[in-house]
Amino acid sequence: MSLDIARLVAFSGISATELQISVASSNISNADTTGYTRKSANQVTNVTGGVGTGVTITGISSNVDKLLLKSLIGANSELGADTTNSYLAQLQQLFGSASTSGTSTTGTSLANSLASLESALSSLASSPSSVSLQSAAVSALDDFASQLRSTSSGVQTLRGNADKDIASSVQSVNDDLKQIADLNVEIREMAASGQSTADLEDERNSALQDLSSYMNVSYYTASNGDLQIYTSSGRALVDSSAHTLSYTASANVSASSSLVS
Repeated sequence: MSLDIARLVAFSGISATELQISVASSNISNADTTGYTRKSANQVTNVTGGVGTGVTITGISSNVDKLLLKSLIGANSELGADTTNSYLAQLQQLFGSASTSGTSTTGTSLANSLASLESALSSLASSPSSVSLQSAAVSALDDFASQLRSTSSGVQTLRGNADKDIASSVQSVNDDLKQIADLNVEIREMAASGQSTADLEDERNSALQDLSSYMNVSYYTASNGDLQIYTSSGRALVDSSAHTLSYTASANVSASSSLVS
């Protein structure tokens, strides 16, 4: 082996080792960084005329389990249903609980209050001159009307909160879609120039995970490296560009308001 080849082999080995140490250091320092994935320096042997002439780092790649990422995206979408469940629980609390015990109604629901009113009116009908029964009927009617007003007000408050949450969520979804589309462009450009895209792919996966927490999505990576995203019904959200959603929150939500996207 000539001295030139020996020098070339030694220099390539030192350069490769230096880069591998840098990658390992980055992995250690970012161990607790959200969205960061472990990187690896891809090394190949150089062969010239059948003789080994050192090594070359062909790129830096992320060690991402694609099946695990799919599972994570699916789990995020399922957790997003918690928001709906939270509103349903609050609505159920407003409507109260239904309970009956023999002829008595002990629940707090509108149906129980209406049953109490019906019972009071029925008793009054049997003895219309009874002052105590008259007072009981008026009291039952007042209680029912008060509960109706309270329930109606509570429902409108929930609708108003939901309207604001939808507008906020749509804005977050659009931000994620735009970020993913922009990262697609950056990744294509860097890949074309032979630079590592691993860190940008981490950013893109983080945006995808955030997006999946707001809505059910399906996705795949195209042959050019673009991450393409679709709704569960097949509508494109990100292909060659971002297709954002639109929603305008109502200035004032009332019983006659219709919340339409």
